[in-house]
Amino acid sequence: MLHLTKNDLILWVTHAIAHFESLGKKQKDLAHALGIEATRLSEMKTGKGTLSPNLIERITELCGAPRRNPGRFEYAELYPDLDTFFSSLLPVTENRFYRKILTMLSNSDYLDAIINHFSSNEADDLETPVSREQTIDNINSLITNKEFQSVCLNYQKHLLDSGLSWTFKWANTEKQGWNSKDKLTIENVTISDERIFHSLYLAWRLKQYVIEYEFGNERLININPTKDRTSIVMTGDRILTLQSESSVNYPINKEIEKILGSASSYKDIHSSHSPFGKQPVFSPRKQEPKPDWWGDIRCEVYLSENMNYHFLIHMTAETMEFEDQNILEYPTDLNDREPIVQPNDRIAIITNISSLELYRQVEDLRKWVGMPSDNLYKLKQKIAKAGGYVPEAIVLL
Repeated sequence: MLHLTKNDLILWVTHAIAHFESLGKKQKDLAHALGIEATRLSEMKTGKGTLSPNLIERITELCGAPRRNPGRFEYAELYPDLDTFFSSLLPVTENRFYRKILTMLSNSDYLDAIINHFSSNEADDLETPVSREQTIDNINSLITNKEFQSVCLNYQKHLLDSGLSWTFKWANTEKQGWNSKDKLTIENVTISDERIFHSLYLAWRLKQYVIEYEFGNERLININPTKDRTSIVMTGDRILTLQSESSVNYPINKEIEKILGSASSYKDIHSSHSPFGKQPVFSPRKQEPKPDWWGDIRCEVYLSENMNYHFLIHMTAETMEFEDQNILEYPTDLNDREPIVQPNDRIAIITNISSLELYRQVEDLRKWVGMPSDNLYKLKQKIAKAGGYVPEAIVLL
């Protein structure tokens, strides 16, 4: 049995009745076509009773599906309450970071760039070039080597200390001339490029997170999302938007830095002199594998058509863009502007906020994004305008 709300039931039945009336038929004709008593149809029109899947299928066959009020569609993480969202922030962030690393190290272009770096270095010293398979074995031995792990642990400390301005000394052999390079030599592997070292550090981090990971292994592993994204349609009115109008270093960024380091501390693996080439344009599969860092956060409060409150939280790495970005004359009220969701943005929706908890939780959101407290006057105005319940307000009828 479908769990339809009272409003859903009324929506389906009144739609079917209206369709039959447009054909010059009566309500009893619809009841007959649906195979139910006319009295039952009358009760359903007022929200009583239930609507079975068979009846919904029959109504759709005879009358088509009803239209709902306009809504906003997003792929979003769905949470039952704000506390669950807050407690899930860092685990999901960490999961997203390792999924980025895995995406990079599963890409054949990146693998080839790393493998070719070692093959070309060793080919000069050996009569018989090292095979691809042997190079992959050497890299996997390196990732578990105690000396390399020690270097990686020091590099990890360097990345976690976002206040450091000095360059990390990753090599153990300094360059001997103007045309030579610093090198890190451990057993059968010599690294002579800092971006290659950084990439293998990421492989080492991934190995700590997923023990069965092996570099270059054809048996691909998978890291499932800590939180799946769900297709969501937000209906009703957007009655409040919380978004800073100036640049802010959000508290959540500081929390991310404590466990993964600042994204700005991570080496850009793409450049004109990088083994990986320049940064590809519009290529989500080749994004820089860095921790999340949010440059703009927007929190929206919705009052649905069923009079339920929901939060939508939109996090983006850059300054948020809007659909009216290139229009000279556009509404200045943030609540009237439609944000553009970028591929790597994060959208979270918290459902069914109690009207008695709404004010407190809005204040929790304000604190979370570093905004000052507010008397919520505008929020109460918009709730009243949308026909919602304003706690503690006397309603004059």
